[in-house]
Parts: sequence; structure tokens; C-alpha cells
Amino acid sequence: MNAVILYRIDQAKKMHRFYRLDVQPELFGAWRLMREWGRIGSAGQTCSVPFPSSQEAHVALDRQRRAKERRGYQPSFTIVGEGATSSSGNSPCVAEPLSL
Repeated sequence: MNAVILYRIDQAKKMHRFYRLDVQPELFGAWRLMREWGRIGSAGQTCSVPFPSSQEAHVALDRQRRAKERRGYQPSFTIVGEGATSSSGNSPCVAEPLSL
């Protein structure tokens, strides 16, 4: 499973937002695109969309990621399996600090 976390931080507008995308399997073989968004530090809102296959769910994840990046969201790191990999592609890390 891959989770993509995007941030949009604009000090002038006092905007500190996050957007998280993840593909997860369901109990009976279907897949869900899980979306979570909100202000950094808050619980945020969630939405899940069912898909019949993992490939379709990942295509939807990529489409949503590109849409958010066009709106100014930037990746900080991508969670892959157990560890995390920084956006620069360095070795696994716990998290990269955000400059707020």
C-alpha cells in the first residue's frame, strides 16, 4: 500500500492544509481510494470511493494527486509499506519536518 501526503502552506493567507490519499483492500476483494483532508493539526474529513481493482484505484489516486498538485499542494514524503521515503528519494525516514 502506498499513501501520498500533500501539503499546501501559504503564510500570507494563513493556509496550512494537508491532503492524504491511500488505496486499501476491502474484505471481499474490492479496493477503496481513501481520501483525508483538512487543516494541519486537525482530524480532517474523510471520504472513500470503491473500485473493482487495485489498478483502477491507483489510477484514480494518481489523477487526484495531479489535480491537487495543480492547485498548489506539494508532496512532503510518501509512505511505502512499513517505512517512509522522503520526497527527495533518500533512504527511509520517520518524517520530514514542515516549516510553518
